[in-house]
Amino acid sequence: DSKCEKAAARIKETARGSVTTMNIDTASLASVKQFAREFLKMLGEDKALDMLFLNAGVSGYLPHLECIPLSVDGIESVFATNYLGHHFLYRLLEPALTRAPTARVVSTSSAAGFQTYSYQVATDLETLNSCSEPFISVSVIPINYSYGQSKLAQIVWSKSLTRRLPANSNIYVNSFHPGVVATDIWDKG
Repeated sequence: DSKCEKAAARIKETARGSVTTMNIDTASLASVKQFAREFLKMLGEDKALDMLFLNAGVSGYLPHLECIPLSVDGIESVFATNYLGHHFLYRLLEPALTRAPTARVVSTSSAAGFQTYSYQVATDLETLNSCSEPFISVSVIPINYSYGQSKLAQIVWSKSLTRRLPANSNIYVNSFHPGVVATDIWDKG
């Protein structure tokens, strides 16, 4: 991917060490599994992973559609991309994270988590894929309940994972709202 290669080149200009690029489609559980397998092989069997930054995302704002399309796995694609793929990736990489003296897991969320469906986060596939509450717009800002749901799920997952890890865990989990950032996320859906 040329965008990835350009970013790697910019990093190499100012950073010491090596930069390796890999592609992943977090909307596809098979892609996440393949990525984790290749990454762990490249990392080395007994090596540690110090940082996992979960930042992939799509807005899902497609005003010409009434419902968000489903992923290749039959899961609402915004939820699959922004939340489920991240959760699965963490589960696959958790052993490498536990080998680090201190490991950080950071999930890029959003204040859009306050703008979600009336049920907040679906707990079953039928509800998740139902498209029960449509898009709304306020001024020029699209409010997409699906996007908000995925971002709220990230926050809930980060809190849940923090509680699940032992008190003396070396893994620190956070989610954050980056604020307004120059990005093309709304252009691509």
